[in-house]
Amino acid sequence: MAYGAVVVCPGFPQYDHPSGLYWDTRLRLQAAAILYQQTQTSRIIVGGDRLLEMKDSYANLMEKYLVEVFGVPTSDITKEEYTFDTSSQFEWLAKHIGEFQGPVAVITDAWQAMHVKALLRGFRLQGIDVVTVESIGLRSQYGALGKIKWALRETILAGFTSSVDPQGLTMQKITSSRKK
Repeated sequence: MAYGAVVVCPGFPQYDHPSGLYWDTRLRLQAAAILYQQTQTSRIIVGGDRLLEMKDSYANLMEKYLVEVFGVPTSDITKEEYTFDTSSQFEWLAKHIGEFQGPVAVITDAWQAMHVKALLRGFRLQGIDVVTVESIGLRSQYGALGKIKWALRETILAGFTSSVDPQGLTMQKITSSRKK
């Protein structure tokens, strides 16, 4: 399927990596670049403000990675630096969804997909596909114990989001306390 835009969900910062991005975010950016290079999207949306010790915003770090590693022109990247987690990113997306031509997809990994889908429902963002890096043929770096840990975390987080916090407001409060 072709998308007017793909939204890359940022993961955690990684201060000891030259990009400043944790491997899950780099993998999601690679998935977005693959879709872009295969002309399955013409726009990549990256977002995120600075948290804690970050020297630059997620949005700037992600844009730089797409440009330097994958050759995506900055003119095809939409960058927003106002959000700080997936929930606030979807809040932003709900306000700007009409600006993008064609269908929109969110790129994440299989371990975050349930939470992402719950938030999309909570924000009533219908018709947005959730594309996992695994569905594009990329492999996560989770070992066996990591997969169990993240699957459990994801199940709890998705259940909490679906039943108690459909727009992730509780998570926003927690994450916003880490903003600079």
